[in-house]
Amino acid sequence: MAFSDKIAESLSALLTTTLPELNATLDALVAAGLRSQVKVLVGGAPVTSEYAGRIKADAYATDLFGANEAVSDLVNNRIGLYGV
Repeated sequence: MAFSDKIAESLSALLTTTLPELNATLDALVAAGLRSQVKVLVGGAPVTSEYAGRIKADAYATDLFGANEAVSDLVNNRIGLYGV
């Protein structure tokens, strides 16, 4: 499956120095004209819901269980607990 065929893309940052790459990925989706076709979930130790909102991610989760629920909400067009 090609990147552009996915419904949801999950991005995780493990260090604060990697946070800008989450934003760069979202910017790349916009530049490629794909942002409206891809739901983006972000998480990881340095990521906060505030940061997720600032970079305009569709959802944020603190752990794998939350990410699973968030993806379910995203692909079913529900706002859910994890929406940003």
